[in-house]
Amino acid sequence: MVVLLIIISGVIYWVFFHGKRLTLIEDIEEKKEALLWMEKDGKVGYIDKSGKFKGIDNKEVIKAKLTEVTNSMSNVASAVSAYRQEGDTWPNCATITEIQTSLGVSLSNVNFISKMSVTDGIIAALVRRIDGSVDGKGLILTPTLMKDGSIVWNWSGANGMPKAFIPKR
Repeated sequence: MVVLLIIISGVIYWVFFHGKRLTLIEDIEEKKEALLWMEKDGKVGYIDKSGKFKGIDNKEVIKAKLTEVTNSMSNVASAVSAYRQEGDTWPNCATITEIQTSLGVSLSNVNFISKMSVTDGIIAALVRRIDGSVDGKGLILTPTLMKDGSIVWNWSGANGMPKAFIPKR
């Protein structure tokens, strides 16, 4: 393994080269315990003050990466809510491009969503490039129109998304 130290705009980065794979990890200090986040033998973790590698549960890594998906879906939900409030109908957008042109939400920089659509206000997204346990599986955000005109959103999974990775609210 080759280790390089790079300083960009005053931030220290460590670059680990594992054969064909290059991993860039920002040097961070968290609660004065974690000195360096890194990947070792396929596990994500950090080096503590004593120099020992502390692995992080893969489930937590998956949840962290899914945050990009859920945040993107929440942004679309805000646009869907505004659309509904203005026009008294639900939008329909079959692709990410249509979501951008019709609702004004850009998803071009989202790495972990392969497809997203809005059908009668229901937002569906397919996950990619996170982990085999969630890749190809979906998250669904369903609106419920309340009597007072407000909208309540509920999460569910699709294509076998493990329950542990479906947001509660």
